[in-house]
Amino acid sequence: MFRLAISLKIGATMRPVFPSSGKRFYKKKSWKMQRKKASSLDNFQAFYSEQFGKDWPSIMESLSQTTQHCAVVNKFSFQEEVHEKLSSTEAEFLNISIFNSHEDIQTELQLNCYFPNSSNRVRFPKQDKTSNSYFDYYLLDASSMLPVLALDIYTNNAVLDMCAAPGGKTVLVSQLLSNHGSLVASEISNTRRANLIKVIKDYIPKISKSKELVEVRNLTGHKFATYEPSTYDRVLVDAPCSSDRHNLQTNFEYSVWSEMKSKANANLQKKLLLSALQTVVPGGIVVYSTCSMSVFENDAVIDEVLSKCTQNNDLKVEVLDSQFTNQPIADMFNFQQTRNGILVLPSKTKNWGPLYFCKLQRFAVESRAEFQKDNAVSSGIQ
Repeated sequence: MFRLAISLKIGATMRPVFPSSGKRFYKKKSWKMQRKKASSLDNFQAFYSEQFGKDWPSIMESLSQTTQHCAVVNKFSFQEEVHEKLSSTEAEFLNISIFNSHEDIQTELQLNCYFPNSSNRVRFPKQDKTSNSYFDYYLLDASSMLPVLALDIYTNNAVLDMCAAPGGKTVLVSQLLSNHGSLVASEISNTRRANLIKVIKDYIPKISKSKELVEVRNLTGHKFATYEPSTYDRVLVDAPCSSDRHNLQTNFEYSVWSEMKSKANANLQKKLLLSALQTVVPGGIVVYSTCSMSVFENDAVIDEVLSKCTQNNDLKVEVLDSQFTNQPIADMFNFQQTRNGILVLPSKTKNWGPLYFCKLQRFAVESRAEFQKDNAVSSGIQ
């Protein structure tokens, strides 16, 4: 009886044990993720179908294809070894000059690269260090060169790469600078900054034991205007964006796509561009770029920043012609001239991009008295 009582008592306090719900939770989470991915693709298709109209199906098909690359020869490597290695590929060697806006700028400034032509897809050998311990070339989408070429860099310029990781454009800028120039590469993400530092060490030497050609910072882009006003000759703002092609090809695994998200990106992009226009010296050049096709992140950002500059009497800014359309390299890209800049779009035979870039210049502002006098004269007030 005693044993029975104990048995019943224990039985009364027992709870049913069910199999682990981990799999069920995983399935629920997976289902939500699949729904987000499908929603992102629907949003992506609907938005760009409206923006590009009848051209969208062709653009979408090209976006889905494997990204093509060109190889930019690293001038700090042992170049004879590089040319020997790449001459066996089916890529064409080209000297691509910067987009000259000024007659007195150095015409010898150029990037040396191996460029696939429109009729073949080149698989480049793996990058490696040459005998002087620097990597031989940098692989990237050829459209990524365009914002750097549009900066009109002089060899002795002080240049800021405001959103520098992963480091491709930092490497390109370094190819155009002499030991009298300087380059600040800023990145706020610890992980991305660590990768940026590695790229710089692999590709770019020090000027001397105590001086670097490239200084790495972790300052948030919109704070440069406060801490370093009127400091740099050239500023590149390769802004965080929707990364359309990457997100499409990774099936929106890392980021959802929606019109609202694109507009949210634009809010940050405006702050970065406005900061860049204040940290560049009067007379200096800023190039703004994204790898998004969204008008919200491209022309609309430029429009709003220009409007804010118009309201600020201390900041006079104008959009400049990048001179891209006058360059021989323009024939290698499928592009549209937009209200403020250039939008490179992938096509079946010219599968580069997407990439948008716009060139702006900050001008010196007259003294307050001169400014008010000019306004009075233009208004007919004597």
